Amino acid sequence: GNTAFANTGYRPKVQSVQILEEILPEGIIVPTGFETVGHIAHLNLRDDHLPYKKLIAQVVLDKNKPKIQTVVNKIDAIQNDYRTMQLEVLAGIDSLVTTVIESGLRFQVDLSTVYVLSSLGSYLSHNISDLL
Repeated sequence: GNTAFANTGYRPKVQSVQILEEILPEGIIVPTGFETVGHIAHLNLRDDHLPYKKLIAQVVLDKNKPKIQTVVNKIDAIQNDYRTMQLEVLAGIDSLVTTVIESGLRFQVDLSTVYVLSSLGSYLSHNISDLL
């Protein structure tokens, strides 16, 4: 187990935000959301979160299993023509490959080579229907 939780009275039904408020130093704004792609949670941590990134990721993982099995953070800004980003696995399964279901179709994607954003779902659905 993670010893950080022993000091906070880690409780299964408590939300991850409440746990992080107890664990993180005063003055650090608790990250409250993340993007999901398949079983991967994608955090957008700020610079002041970075010293606590693995702890934050472990809480997100523990509170969102079994749906979430990997937690990642973007290492740098999107800087290439293919709009891919460097991601760092912080907790869970050390793989950036996941399955995404869109318009009833299953796609296996590798987030190290493909940029997927759930808000593009309707755009993707429209393009898939054009192909079928």
